[in-house]
Amino acid sequence: MWQKLSLLLTCIALLPALPASSACSSPGIASTLLVWADNGGAPFLSDGPRVVTVSPNADGFHDAAAIHYRVSVRSIVRFEVTRHGATAVALTSRAALPGDHVYRWRPPTRPVPAAYVLHVDTQRAHSTIVVHVQGVDAAAGRAAYHPGDTARLAVNTDARSVRVQVLRITGAAPTTRRNDTVQGTALGRSFLVAWPVHRDRPHSLAVPLGRWPSGVYFVRLRADDGRVGYAPFLLRPYRLGRTRVAVVMPTNTWQAYNFYDRDGDGRGDTWYAGWRRHTTHFGRPYLNRGVPAHFNTYDLPFLRWAARRKLHADYLSDTDLASISGDRLAHLYDFIVFPGHSEYVTRSEYDNVRRFRDAGGNLAWLSANNFFWKVVRHGPVLERVATWRRLGRPEASLIGAQYHANDEGQRRAPMVVGEAATWFFRRTGLAAGDSFGLFGIEIDARAPSSPHQTTVLASARLFTNASDAEMTYYELPNGAKVFAAGAFTLAGLADSPVGRRLLDNLFDHLAAP
Repeated sequence: MWQKLSLLLTCIALLPALPASSACSSPGIASTLLVWADNGGAPFLSDGPRVVTVSPNADGFHDAAAIHYRVSVRSIVRFEVTRHGATAVALTSRAALPGDHVYRWRPPTRPVPAAYVLHVDTQRAHSTIVVHVQGVDAAAGRAAYHPGDTARLAVNTDARSVRVQVLRITGAAPTTRRNDTVQGTALGRSFLVAWPVHRDRPHSLAVPLGRWPSGVYFVRLRADDGRVGYAPFLLRPYRLGRTRVAVVMPTNTWQAYNFYDRDGDGRGDTWYAGWRRHTTHFGRPYLNRGVPAHFNTYDLPFLRWAARRKLHADYLSDTDLASISGDRLAHLYDFIVFPGHSEYVTRSEYDNVRRFRDAGGNLAWLSANNFFWKVVRHGPVLERVATWRRLGRPEASLIGAQYHANDEGQRRAPMVVGEAATWFFRRTGLAAGDSFGLFGIEIDARAPSSPHQTTVLASARLFTNASDAEMTYYELPNGAKVFAAGAFTLAGLADSPVGRRLLDNLFDHLAAP
């Protein structure tokens, strides 16, 4: 009743000033539309008359959204749905006599998105309801922890209980390629947490971490009804520099691609949901049951290769990298590798990595379109500022190649080995003119700002109106060695025999000073 009364009072107060397309219908008494929603049970803490949380898991609790609507005259009422600002899809149309009516809508159970927007229309009026689809939504409070810390997770779920287990990525072959599940080795003992008093509001969950090796980990939360959620985090080394190799995971880009809608407006809290927006927020659960976007294609193959190689490396987040000066990085490490899509970096990161190279450190980027945007961190908020090129610091001056074109993956093409086949292709069986892998999505190429020593190891022709994707390498007189894959993604090739050998060659060549 409180939802209905709240919206009714709002509509009465605003009615004289509202346009014909408003939620409260066109002005006047002749034709009005009132819309409000509930989930048939206790509302979640953030719910209201226009925002409703459901969990379509067939347990009889919050399974569907009840869309209540009142029309003042005989009307045809149309219902459409969008997800993440996509084109609306018609659900149904109904003839409605004057009075109150209910339309019940159950969203699909897979995949579990953060929010849908239901559009309710008559000829003269329009209204929207945001429907949050809740699974086991969990987010770690920090991107990275130290061994022995306690991770604090923010958890949203209406499950009665959850079983908690920490997983570490291993070299075992995955049984699925879906980007909404994680397979790994269970660490420590799982534990069961009763959840009945938290079913209508977020709650904090403490997860103790062991003194495990540095790496990428996930907390898995399995609800009593079978739903599963994941919360990724990095484990920093107990002491920096115990190994001479650092792996920087793209934690800024993970959140930039995170469409989870925490503020309840029906759009993901990221600039990818609308380019006029310039911020994204840390501390949110990821969509796809908590697995970062593209993780299983961009990041996981490299992590599996690293586990099989028994790579001893310090795994760092973007925040970690920003906090370590370039001179200290050069003291701690011989080689820093960026296996994923590191598109968004702060000034500190950019400066620290450049100083590391200028001090003789080796670098490798295994994807494309890296160090493209400058971002600024304001507590939990990440603000997108400008491209580094626009600020007079083109990324090719550091990486050797820079972003050139994008076709959203419509075409893929193999890389063709260049005339000067080098150490990189040793023991692969590849010679000049041979091809390997499939690359694309976004491509990089040399630019006038590239160091003059930059050479092309391989190239791929994807676009007729653009230069080739170029896999590049250069060395500086101070001994620094810098590699760039030039397209998406060498890391993603790590499950193939050629990809494994190329990564082996790369690390053998760059991991030593």
